[in-house]
Amino acid sequence: MQHVSGAAAISHRTAETSASPGEAKAPPRRTWFAALRGTFALWKERGRFRAELERRARDDPYLIDDMGLTEKQVRAEIVKPFWQA
Repeated sequence: MQHVSGAAAISHRTAETSASPGEAKAPPRRTWFAALRGTFALWKERGRFRAELERRARDDPYLIDDMGLTEKQVRAEIVKPFWQA
């Protein structure tokens, strides 16, 4: 067995473990589904963040000022739909 070091070793190991041309890769549907789940999770997090921001602006307005945000910035963020960054 030949000893290989550095980048050549990484390349060699990658070639050994990669799928051969005849092997099937992950179906595109799984990739698409994972992306969709990620998008839904992001949207849910945005909704939660904006609801929490609205609650804090209402209940603890001094915290908003401590974060360095203006009331106008907070209102602009709160009214955004969940799908908008």
